[in-house]
Amino acid sequence: MLFYHDPIGSVDHELALGNYRPLVEKGLNVFAVDLPGTGKSSTGTFTYENIKEAIKSVAAFVMKNYSAPIHLYGGTGTGGVIGQALASDQDLEFFKSFSQFGVGNYKDLSILGNDLFLKRAYPVLKLVANLYPKYKVKFKIPKYKGYNAEKENQWYFDTMKAHPGIFDLPLKLVHTLFWLLLAEESPLKDGPKPPTLVMASRHDRYFKEGYINSYYKNLGSEKKTR
Repeated sequence: MLFYHDPIGSVDHELALGNYRPLVEKGLNVFAVDLPGTGKSSTGTFTYENIKEAIKSVAAFVMKNYSAPIHLYGGTGTGGVIGQALASDQDLEFFKSFSQFGVGNYKDLSILGNDLFLKRAYPVLKLVANLYPKYKVKFKIPKYKGYNAEKENQWYFDTMKAHPGIFDLPLKLVHTLFWLLLAEESPLKDGPKPPTLVMASRHDRYFKEGYINSYYKNLGSEKKTR
């Protein structure tokens, strides 16, 4: 199984370990990868093409030295969207299955903020990201008043106190996410090719139920809900 998560920290960070450690304890071979421009691969540049080449390289290593079935797991929000793009890419046909926590609806930026405003700002973002690719945007955590809000808000407070700047995102990374959701050549247009497991919480700060349901309904394969 290939695992990666939100492009914050590293896959050996406590924020990521909880996502795949139980799988390792169950005996699965898990290859946790820091994508280019993130974690211990921070010297690279976070673009879709670089991500794609990195995943191809890791998959080739796994198939040569371990086994051919490659299961892809995109965890925690943005990681799910990036995995969705990889699982939808016609050049990457070696994935046996795909699991995602976090989804992206093509041409819908509502998970990031005001959809219309962000679409109008995209050309400017592209220009600025090319000029200052490593400049970091201070990500503002959306307000949340839902289920277990007090505990979750405290978790964010404690995490940001322990790891200052952990949620600050390089402009190139932000542009790549916009590109995946908006560009005509984005693989998100086509949808995942392998059987897909969509994991969703009933209460989520970022992904509204309607947004997730819209994505799920558009999946082409036979569906089972638990």
